[in-house]
Amino acid sequence: MHVTSIEPDHYWLSLIKQIRDVNKWSQAEFASRIGSNQETVSRWERGGVLPSLAKQAQIERIAEQLQLSSINGIALIVRL
Repeated sequence: MHVTSIEPDHYWLSLIKQIRDVNKWSQAEFASRIGSNQETVSRWERGGVLPSLAKQAQIERIAEQLQLSSINGIALIVRL
């Protein structure tokens, strides 16, 4: 079986956009919730720049609270 790896920037791009879409948050609203700024969130969403490890942990906590997941760069909403 061939397993395709997830590109790190695609993972974060997908997860951040998914969180924002579900909550109907602008980039600025999302940024304020994680102690960042809109310009940084925009760079993350364009890809090529990854959130710091501390920000990744915050983003994943929000995703877990919302029961969200991202697989192979495709956003999925997982409701248990």
